[in-house]
Amino acid sequence: MSIRIHPGATAQLRGAMQRVLAEVAFRVEAQAKANAPVDTGFLRNTIQTIAPGQEGAAARAETAHGRTYAAAATRGAQPDEALVVCHAEYAYWVERRTPFLVPAAQAVADAVGAIVSRHRV
Repeated sequence: MSIRIHPGATAQLRGAMQRVLAEVAFRVEAQAKANAPVDTGFLRNTIQTIAPGQEGAAARAETAHGRTYAAAATRGAQPDEALVVCHAEYAYWVERRTPFLVPAAQAVADAVGAIVSRHRV
């Protein structure tokens, strides 16, 4: 048995999938920012969504409260993925001590079905 899908339908499906991925990622970003511990605010300010097909960010440094913080570069997202990244170089250690990204993803996971339905994927 074979199934043929019209090329126009494939493009519509791909577009809907990208919208779902972006919405899920932006929700995770918002929740991660709400969860992130704040000292200077640098960590929270470096949490970012890279939507499907979007380019990554260049490395940079920022000074706050007399301290210089480095933000790592990130790769871009492929057309079939969305990324939620935290550019602060110390984010890994904060996540291990005071999780903020994983709980954000877990909190949004329950809403994925509703997001998919709304986008008619």
